[in-house]
Amino acid sequence: MELGTTFEECALRKSDTGHSNLFVGSKTSNTASKRRAVNNVIPKDERDYVKKFYKPPKKVPDKNMKGLIVVIQNNDGDCVAPTLSTATPEHLRNTLNFGSLHSANGNDSSVLQRFYCLTGSDYNSLLKKYKDGLEVGEDYHEVVDSALAEFSTVTHDLICTNKIALQNADPSYDGYVRLFAGEGSPQVDDTFTTCHDVNGFVIHYKFAASRDYSEYIPLSIGFFDATFHGYKIRPWFIEKINKCLGQGGIFPSRASNVLKGSNSYIGTRKTDSQRRSSVSEGPPRRRKGPNKPKQIGFIYYRKNIKTLYWPFVLSLMNLLAGVTSIASFYCYHHLATLYEFANDPRAKIRFCTIAILTINFCCSCHTDKHDIQEWCRQDMITKLEHIILRFKGLKSQGTKIKDAKLAQAIECLKHVQWWGVSNPTTCCYQYITECNKIEVYQYFMCPGLGSSHRISNYWVHCFLASTFSHCTSAAIFIVDGKAYFGKCPKATMFAWGGG
Repeated sequence: MELGTTFEECALRKSDTGHSNLFVGSKTSNTASKRRAVNNVIPKDERDYVKKFYKPPKKVPDKNMKGLIVVIQNNDGDCVAPTLSTATPEHLRNTLNFGSLHSANGNDSSVLQRFYCLTGSDYNSLLKKYKDGLEVGEDYHEVVDSALAEFSTVTHDLICTNKIALQNADPSYDGYVRLFAGEGSPQVDDTFTTCHDVNGFVIHYKFAASRDYSEYIPLSIGFFDATFHGYKIRPWFIEKINKCLGQGGIFPSRASNVLKGSNSYIGTRKTDSQRRSSVSEGPPRRRKGPNKPKQIGFIYYRKNIKTLYWPFVLSLMNLLAGVTSIASFYCYHHLATLYEFANDPRAKIRFCTIAILTINFCCSCHTDKHDIQEWCRQDMITKLEHIILRFKGLKSQGTKIKDAKLAQAIECLKHVQWWGVSNPTTCCYQYITECNKIEVYQYFMCPGLGSSHRISNYWVHCFLASTFSHCTSAAIFIVDGKAYFGKCPKATMFAWGGG
């Protein structure tokens, strides 16, 4: 770290972000007497997971805020099947994508965002041609789009939640958006606006109070809350990370997709994929039993790590991922109460088997199938069925079981039966810039749901990465009369998370 600086001095304040925090303390759990009143509803001899499911979360969305509800169905108006949502469209396989600036800034009422799709070689050619930036004037949208069209093989349109938000003038809306699909989604009625035939999907949306539809499980949730960022990233953080991990990070490539920029994972490796261990990983631990792996608990390791900076980088990644992964507890109640790993006191970072760190990152469309936790699916279904049975039984006996809790258990069961159990991923984004007058156009694309989110500074995104195909688009930076593609000398896109 810089001499005399501590991580506490780099803490992110709400005032730094320009946004209000979405989550506030729950009034039903802010005093001991209120907690006892809720806890006493369920008999003391009831199973622990029944009692835990009934307890309210410590934080809930601010009731004074509005949220955007998006429900995705297939073209027939039926539930989106996992086989459809997890598929990557053929023309998006192994492409790197840029959002159209004309589409992003169009004055029409369309909620669609167009993306230019480039092969890996065309992406490299674009960056090589404009390595010093593309000269643009005040009306730069058409100029940038023309440059992208020169190298693009095809375009792809997705609903953009930010463009929907532009239609809402309510100041109480501040980027809180939830995407639902499959069984366990809200029922669509005439209060929703409908967009037909979006690459095989029918998409319905409406604005509602932030706590409405809380009984349903979203596949994607975007919002602003400084609590889950924890720290404000400083330029010298980036310098030390690059010195430690190299310009491409620890994992500059993946078998499942094409990626550009710096990409690193820190966490426990799978025992069946380990090769020779290294001294940096420490001595192996042994589990008893002939069918148990002999070595567990190793961290990811690459020879290009410079150990001089490693203590700082490891501490930073643990701090960031630890703070960020807490968001999933408030977004996914069924996991917060029933997922064994999340509730294991030995897990130092809950919900999080790996910490993720990226710099100026983009990737091609993929689905994280390894996030599926098939080993606990049936156990969770059994527990949810029992919770529903007990809630109904207690209610019939005169116990004042909240209808919302029973509804939540029913919708959680539908969700798990349809989608299975997915490890949640939470990502935070910060743009480190040298000046304030920089525009950044970058998107989290969800082709498997026909949707996209425009990434903003200090954004938080929780999602179930095994349930739909997704990717991060390449960034376009507009600064000092120039457009930069992928990376910019005056700005850095830094993102991290836990998964």
